[in-house]
Amino acid sequence: MAVKNRIKNARGQVAFEFLLIYSFFIFVFLTSLYIIAGKAIEQQRYAEGIYAREFIVMIADEINAAATIEGYEKNISIPTTISSVPYKLYIYKGMVGLNYSSLADIDLLYPLSTDNIVVNGGDSTSNIRYINTAKGKFKIINSDGQVTIYDG
Repeated sequence: MAVKNRIKNARGQVAFEFLLIYSFFIFVFLTSLYIIAGKAIEQQRYAEGIYAREFIVMIADEINAAATIEGYEKNISIPTTISSVPYKLYIYKGMVGLNYSSLADIDLLYPLSTDNIVVNGGDSTSNIRYINTAKGKFKIINSDGQVTIYDG
């Protein structure tokens, strides 16, 4: 009878040690996954920021080109979303701005060479003039030194 109890106790101890080791490896695995997922999110935030900066510079370059070349006219295609998230593109006091929220809140401003810009033929005196990005395109025209941006 004593031998059977020792064998039962030994089996119980082996099972407990197995579960303890198994739990340790599960913990290490889950911790590794957490760290890797955090790094992936960090990389995506960085990539979104870089893309947003390049995008706003491209838009500013087009507007600056229109401001310096009389009779300039160009249709520009833009993405309707950034990382599947709608964004706002606007003109504010001689700056072009980009705002969106995905993994990170991004609000960028980039200087323009002129403040003589009208969006959709509207009032050029209002502080913030939004460009409709939902259509995925807009047109820039320089007529008599005035840059006009037409959505779609």
